[in-house]
Parts: sequence; C-alpha cells; structure tokens
Amino acid sequence: MKFVLRAGFLISIILLITGCSQDGDVKVVNNCNTTFTGELNNEAITIDPGESYSENVYIGKRLVVIGPDSYDIELSGSAWTKKEFSTTITVKTNETTTYTIDDDIGAIKLTNDYIKDIIELRIKKCSDTEYGDKLINDSHPLKPGKFFLIKKNAGCWDIYLKYGRAETEDTLKNIETQVGVITEVSWNPTTE
Repeated sequence: MKFVLRAGFLISIILLITGCSQDGDVKVVNNCNTTFTGELNNEAITIDPGESYSENVYIGKRLVVIGPDSYDIELSGSAWTKKEFSTTITVKTNETTTYTIDDDIGAIKLTNDYIKDIIELRIKKCSDTEYGDKLINDSHPLKPGKFFLIKKNAGCWDIYLKYGRAETEDTLKNIETQVGVITEVSWNPTTE
C-alpha cells in the first residue's frame, strides 16, 4: 500500500513539474482584392485574395492552474490595396483566433508604354494646385514597359511627369481611385 501511495505521489510530482503543453491556432484571412505579403510570428507569409493562412502556436506549459493561457504574436505587412500595418494578435489556449485583413486604400498602377524613361513623377488631388514630392526621379527612372504603383485614398488624382533627356512634361488628369481597386493607367504621350 505504501508503495502505491509513494508511486502515486511521485507521478503527481512529475506531472506537476513537466506540465501540459498549451497551444492555440491563429487564422489570418485575406479579404483584400490583392495578395497580402508580410510576416506572422517572424515568418514570411503570402496570402492570395480570398484565401487564408493558419498556424498552430505554442503557448507554453501549464502546471495544473499555473501557466500561460494566451500568447501574443505579431502580424505585419501590406497588399496593393492595404496600407502597411503591424498588429498584435493574442492567441488563446485551445482556441482558433481569426484575424481578417481588409482593403483600406486604392492604388494607381502607372505603366510606361512609351519608348523613353519617365524621370520624374508627382501626384496631387484634383482639387489641389500644387503637386507633391517626387515619387520617381532621374536616378531611378521608370523604364519603358515597367509600372509604378501609387497607393492612394479614394478620390480624384492628377499625375505630373517628365520624360526623356529633354525633360518633356506631361500630365494625366482626373484619375479616380476607390478603396480595394487598382486603377490601371498606361502612359504614352503619342496616343490619346
């Protein structure tokens, strides 16, 4: 009888010392219209539109009632229609924590369809009088056949650009953007 009590006591002590592993699941859902690229818990992830990514998260060991019941992980990244962000997600033991990524910005995809480099690009709201800072300059021109993505809030935008060695100027007027939408603009000064 003493042996059984001692064995039971010893097993109880071992269980208390080793504890039980606790884990939970995190599910990141991409509701954006474009592919999300970022990091979850310091691991690179890519999630296509309408898809999700799931991961099991180790929370720690729990000794009867002592130990963690949740664990914080970091999610960061962006999509063409999602501003760069970083957030903390709390994953709870034996639960699936779902985080949804939604569109919060629009974008203009400007493609250089001309034979010369775009050496300067600036943008402004249609209602403004002054163009903003250079988004492209002559040390990093937009080559023929390439595109440049400009993330912008919903609204009306004008683009100013210079191209070629003669620094010829051109403007693109009244380009409308909407949250979650890529507005594609092909630039070629020889076509209307």
